[in-house]
Amino acid sequence: MRLTALAAGGAALLAGLASAGAARAASEWSARTEAGQVTAAVVKRGKGQVLTVAVRTDRGVRIMPPVLRIDVPALVRDRVRGRFPMTVRGKDGQPPRASIPLAGALAFAGPDSNDGMLRVEFRYCPPEPARCGVERVDIPVKAGTR
Repeated sequence: MRLTALAAGGAALLAGLASAGAARAASEWSARTEAGQVTAAVVKRGKGQVLTVAVRTDRGVRIMPPVLRIDVPALVRDRVRGRFPMTVRGKDGQPPRASIPLAGALAFAGPDSNDGMLRVEFRYCPPEPARCGVERVDIPVKAGTR
């Protein structure tokens, strides 16, 4: 009888962890590009939330200059603090990473149900010379509720 209760408690714990993982997945977004992995996340920081955007490059690709240009759609600008389009520079030779405070709730959405596309743009250079390009990534976002 005690073993059955322990198994039921373990199942409930696993179900809770799975639902927490699903909730966490809704606040994260990522895409693989020619330059590498672009990720965005809504992270709780203190009493508020922050939108983080980062690029992790692959195979010797560099972001040159180390700058991200970020633009937010008009329908959600009242929920994001800052002036847009925004330029974020990398520090100490590190790839640029943006941490943008949010004034309201923001969520990642699907391509068919969103309030616009958050655009991340950067110039990348692979190891082969004279083959640099510009990457534009559109992230579907929606004004969320808290």
